[in-house]
Amino acid sequence: MTDLSSLSPQERLAAVVTEWKTEAETLTAADMRKLFVHAWPDGRGSVDDHSRDLLTMLVWIAPVRDVETYLVGTLTIFRAANDDRGIRWTLDETAGAAEAKAGGTTLFRATVAAADVLGHFTGDGSNEVLVDPRGLTAVEIVPPS
Repeated sequence: MTDLSSLSPQERLAAVVTEWKTEAETLTAADMRKLFVHAWPDGRGSVDDHSRDLLTMLVWIAPVRDVETYLVGTLTIFRAANDDRGIRWTLDETAGAAEAKAGGTTLFRATVAAADVLGHFTGDGSNEVLVDPRGLTAVEIVPPS
């Protein structure tokens, strides 16, 4: 944690992924979860959300939560992006639509089983979920309103 704190917030997530790739056998999943929760909020925009290494790490340390919340059932999730293949999605359709409009991107909608959510972040006011895009169903484009 001390080493991460010495890095700029934008560098921390890449450092966590690198640490996992090189030292995974020396860190527990619980330790990696703590590091990820510390690094994700400021680093989410600094790493490719299509990264195989990031996805593989998340599968290994899941579930990751910044607040002890538990999702159940089948969830409808949204993604403002140029494609539907990344790990970053939101449970908030309004926020997704606003992000798509502001960024000039497409708003996607999909469903996923709550048990398949790899990460859930709400502490910063978002309602972000991290998922393996291969596990999504009913993926579609939401028409602009």
